[in-house]
Amino acid sequence: MAGSEPQPLADELTIGEAAARIGITTSALRFYEDKGLIQSRRTDGGQRRYARDVLRRVAFIRAAQSVGLSLTEIASCIGCGCLSLENCALFNPDDEAAAEGPGARYLLRD
Repeated sequence: MAGSEPQPLADELTIGEAAARIGITTSALRFYEDKGLIQSRRTDGGQRRYARDVLRRVAFIRAAQSVGLSLTEIASCIGCGCLSLENCALFNPDDEAAAEGPGARYLLRD
């Protein structure tokens, strides 16, 4: 509707929403979770729910993989603080990059 306020973003994403937003498969998200690179919480019905920061984490994981880092190396980087909100170039408050499409939008810019 014209003049209506934009809907606030949900605090959490379903696995399908997260995968679509990131531009990967749901099985890739489950794989990253199995490897301890990302985390989700489970609903009472056992469904995964991801906090929005998973978008930034997976963007980092994919960028690191693209330059040849192993998952072990990536796991050590994730815990080092390089993803701090104050310094991270991938910081995406309120998922503003969602309007640009799926994937690591800030890394895909020309």
